[in-house]
Parts: sequence; C-alpha cells; structure tokens
Amino acid sequence: MCCVCDVYGRYYERRQKNNLAAKRSREAHKRNIETLEQTAQQLEQENRYYAVQNRLLRAQIEHYQELLARPPMSVSRLKEELENVP
Repeated sequence: MCCVCDVYGRYYERRQKNNLAAKRSREAHKRNIETLEQTAQQLEQENRYYAVQNRLLRAQIEHYQELLARPPMSVSRLKEELENVP
C-alpha cells in the first residue's frame, strides 16, 4: 500500500513541477511577444520618420535639378535662389 502512495505522490509532484514549468513558459512567451510588439511599434515610427526625410530630400534634389537646368545667372541671383531652398 505504501508503494502506491509513493507512486501517486511522485506523480503529483511531477505534475506540479510540470504545471509550474508550463506557467513560466507561457509567461516568458508573453514577455517575448510584448517585446516584439514594442520593437515593431518603434520600427514603424522610425520608418514613418525616414519616409518623411526621404520626401524632403527628394524635394531638395528636384529643386537643385531645376536650378541646374536653368540658364546661367549672376552670382547674386544664385545666392538669392539658394536662400529660398526649403
């Protein structure tokens, strides 16, 4: 009879350990998901920032290309044009 008690005792002890391990695993998985979500949000924000910077730089390139396509002008006129660059 004592042997049966030991078997059940070990079984429930293993079950308890397994339950705790499963709980730790779920919590770790949840933390990993939260970290990934935060990283994704940060990367999306950075992506929006760089998209704006890209548009601004492309506008500047277009402006300079327009300036280069014009006929030559005086130095003072060129300085005025460059001061008006966005």
